[in-house]
Amino acid sequence: MKASKSAGRDATVKRLAAMPDAEIDYSEIPELTPEMLKTARRAGPLVPPGSVWEKETAPEGEVRYRVVRGGARAGAGRKPAGHVRVGLCLSPRAKAALERRAKKEHKTLSAVIEALLVG
Repeated sequence: MKASKSAGRDATVKRLAAMPDAEIDYSEIPELTPEMLKTARRAGPLVPPGSVWEKETAPEGEVRYRVVRGGARAGAGRKPAGHVRVGLCLSPRAKAALERRAKKEHKTLSAVIEALLVG
């Protein structure tokens, strides 16, 4: 029976994880020169193509970049409905009655309770 690729890959990963750092061969990787380090920059997060970046300076003086187009934006998303979340403890009988009424009137439990309390 032929071994699967993932089983072979798992075995390779385990073998490499167990290898001491002293045995790693770095001879094929070129040394970093001062010129290379001058032009190096930190890689940022992956963003969709076409995203626009804006440069900003943090209070600590660190330069950061943020996406100004693409992804979540200020004002995006569902707007607040002007309601307040409240937790209730009801008897199973009261809950069942509210659920029946909500189903009969094609409303949510919140709408039924609010109609009963406020009118």
